[in-house]
Amino acid sequence: MIKRPRSGSSRSVQRIKSKQRQLQIEKLEQRQMLARVIWDGGGDGTSWHDRLNWQGDSVPGNNDDAEINSVGSRIKVSQSVSLLSLSANSSIEVVNGGGLNLSQASFVSRDFILDAGSTLVVSGPGSTFVAQSSTYIDGANLLAADGGLISLPNVRSYTHSSSANNQTRTLRATGSQSRIELPNLEQIVGGTHYDSH
Repeated sequence: MIKRPRSGSSRSVQRIKSKQRQLQIEKLEQRQMLARVIWDGGGDGTSWHDRLNWQGDSVPGNNDDAEINSVGSRIKVSQSVSLLSLSANSSIEVVNGGGLNLSQASFVSRDFILDAGSTLVVSGPGSTFVAQSSTYIDGANLLAADGGLISLPNVRSYTHSSSANNQTRTLRATGSQSRIELPNLEQIVGGTHYDSH
């Protein structure tokens, strides 16, 4: 036996059904996916900035972890690069005033070269950079900040060969627990021009 609803109750059922059918959409905050970007050398095979050298043809950026497993390669960084982390089983050379800015645990297992005027910045709690092999930093800038650690155990000397006045270089650890470790450093030679130190 089917019961018929009372005439007044069918309207309230319709109102309930119409309320259930109304959809509400909320706008969410913008999100960025963190990515591990892997070197494939498919471009020129040496330039960090050639997008074809990276899987997916996209150069790693601020929110990415860069991974390089090209043992025989020397990758050149000629502009400022900011990353979460760098894991490099290859040689890295930062040239022409370029820079590496890192905020998580990072390493280079082959030669690491910071040309004159180039900069390495490691900042943030728990952020580290370790150069595990031959390391050359003559005329470069090093900054460990806000708990960052730069460890360069194979640096034996640091020379700032200025070519003009006012070429200042900086080796600085700033902020609580920030450190630059150069345990085998034997000699520092400064600039020879006015205000070049």
